[in-house]
Amino acid sequence: MAIQNAINNIVNPKQIDRVFGIQRRQAIDQGSIDSSGQPNAITTSTGLNAQINASSTSPIVCNFAAGFDTSGIPIDYTGIYTSNQSYSSLTANTTHYFYLGRDTSTGALTPTRITIAPVYARTAPTSPATGLHWFKTSQDSLSTQPGMTMYEWNGSIWVARQRVFIGELTTGAGAVTSIANYAYGRCYESAWTAVSTNNTVNFAHNLGMSPAEAQSTITFYGRQNSSDLNHAFVPAYVQGYGIYFWAIGRLTQRVFVGGTGIYFDGSSWRTSADLKCSVSSGW
Repeated sequence: MAIQNAINNIVNPKQIDRVFGIQRRQAIDQGSIDSSGQPNAITTSTGLNAQINASSTSPIVCNFAAGFDTSGIPIDYTGIYTSNQSYSSLTANTTHYFYLGRDTSTGALTPTRITIAPVYARTAPTSPATGLHWFKTSQDSLSTQPGMTMYEWNGSIWVARQRVFIGELTTGAGAVTSIANYAYGRCYESAWTAVSTNNTVNFAHNLGMSPAEAQSTITFYGRQNSSDLNHAFVPAYVQGYGIYFWAIGRLTQRVFVGGTGIYFDGSSWRTSADLKCSVSSGW
């Protein structure tokens, strides 16, 4: 009865998704994972071939942000995709960006790939190429282009769309050379990685945008080895201790491990350890 009353009291029925706890707007809420627990909604085989993996028992579930209503209440839709989609003969030497598009009339989802990277920003990109997707990350609700909405440049104007990007892959001359499934819920946790002082290390975050665009919180944790269950917080770099960032991109971040110590383990500063990176989007 309580649930039914909550539904009946919603001003806009499109808000039901929010009542039941969708964690992130404009995000992949869930999908298939690999043996290490990382997303693998997109996989590859030999040659220039790829597949989107989805089924009734392991669907891709997306939240499609669609701005706000006249009262400033967020409008979100949930879409569930349950079919595999194969792509053969991908264009060589190209980066392909995959998204699910939602039909605003029927709610049906259609997987599509393009070769232009999406942009996430508060204001519109200047001199956009036709087909560029821009997700407006601001919270304004009464402008001519409401925030928290995906737009596509059709050559003359920005057109509102319901599309969520789920991953990307890059091809070489005859095979796929790299693949990145975007983090579900825009929250990513890396594997433990062995590091030592005075070294640079690359960590994935797989947000599909820079951590700045995602307004992310980035945290590093340390442990002595796999038997160490008392994980430590790794501080920002100060006079040779901790780590600092010096190259952050759409999929990865590179950090420098201080030459004096990584983190304090209760008795001394560790000069070698395992690090784990945790990234959580702010919107």
